[in-house]
Amino acid sequence: MSSTRIEKQRNWIGRLLAGCLVCCCLCSLATAATVQFKSHANIQGEVVRLGDVAEVYDFNPQVAERLKQIILRPAPAAGLKIRISVDEVRSRLKSSGVNMLAVEMQGSTQIEVASASAPGPIQQVSYTQADPTAQARQLQQAVKALKQSIQQYLQAQQLSVKPEQIELEISRQQLPLLKHFTPTAYHVQGGQAPWTAPQQLKISLLDDQKSLQSILVNVSVKAGPTALVPRYQIPRGQSLTRDDFESIPVDRLTATMVTTYEELEGKEAVQPLAAGRPVQQNQMKPIVLVRRNAMVKVFVNSKGIQVRTLCKALKEGSQGEVIPVEPQWKTKTRPTPINVRVTGVNEAVVDSGDSLAN
Repeated sequence: MSSTRIEKQRNWIGRLLAGCLVCCCLCSLATAATVQFKSHANIQGEVVRLGDVAEVYDFNPQVAERLKQIILRPAPAAGLKIRISVDEVRSRLKSSGVNMLAVEMQGSTQIEVASASAPGPIQQVSYTQADPTAQARQLQQAVKALKQSIQQYLQAQQLSVKPEQIELEISRQQLPLLKHFTPTAYHVQGGQAPWTAPQQLKISLLDDQKSLQSILVNVSVKAGPTALVPRYQIPRGQSLTRDDFESIPVDRLTATMVTTYEELEGKEAVQPLAAGRPVQQNQMKPIVLVRRNAMVKVFVNSKGIQVRTLCKALKEGSQGEVIPVEPQWKTKTRPTPINVRVTGVNEAVVDSGDSLAN
């Protein structure tokens, strides 16, 4: 064969490989969604969604819209700011069943999130009444407003209580300063976990001369049965985290009510969960990480060597569950199923008790 002909074949093979490489790149771009994170975001609603903190692009508009609606965490309280890291977003997307290999993340690595509605300034309401009965009635209204302000402060610390569960101890010298009838007139600071223990809180308020004053108030919360309730409507199939819930007092506690945050770990909703309604055990189940007939990455570790292969799941499974999978290597007869232990989304390791583990 002449050298000219050999050179032509080499050029033809080179162009073919280059064309295949371009096609692979185009296919990869066509199937990957792009998430461009912002550095700042203002939230209007009660929750922070992916679409609030990032611009989401995909060739399929429906895929982009589904990604935008994924809930990341509750929105910050009015006037407060929080920071969300990309690692936190990545973990939330993975727990929601998103294939992270098909998502490209760009932009800021930290997002500062603030509530769009800011609290109003400290308000002043004064009165000058000579009637002792009227003064006592107004003092009761002021104490009620102060309890509501403390209630909102405790809710920000993930402790939900009713105003009537809050007991206050205020010195007689400081009582005349309580002349405000709205919770926003009091600014609460201090305290520490556990918040159900007796606390000493610092209360800032304005006096009759509109000067800022501070008083120390001893606060205790009367103990009672509590249950976990969603902060907002949670759709069926969403993974559950402690940020989605708050603990509230209930009049009667049943055996099926969820009372601790540990019970939520690794669980997803099996039906829509209404905001403010106690969650029952039968309304959640372990998160399904592997669906039946899905392709699963199976890892085998032996003597410092790790082998990975693709298998088809014969049964759905949650974290830590052992399920059978069917190897996809070609044999004259159908491969024998292997028992694997689920470790992640479409990921598993060969169970040590399987006959093929070695």
